[in-house]
Amino acid sequence: MLDALAVESGMRVLEIGTGTGCNAALMADVGAQVVSVEIDAEVAAAAQDRPARRGRRPGRGTSAPIAPP
Repeated sequence: MLDALAVESGMRVLEIGTGTGCNAALMADVGAQVVSVEIDAEVAAAAQDRPARRGRRPGRGTSAPIAPP
């Protein structure tokens, strides 16, 4: 999937659905600035340590209660 996106250094990427955080980490590894949004608080919390394990600083935005459809 990442090959199809052709993400390059300096690109700004918005990822909807963080999941494990793997795709965001891979895009950051090539130099993209990545913002990833996850609706499930438990999934987001689980992905929170991935950037630190890769030598990056995780960000933390504000959260608002949003009821899933």
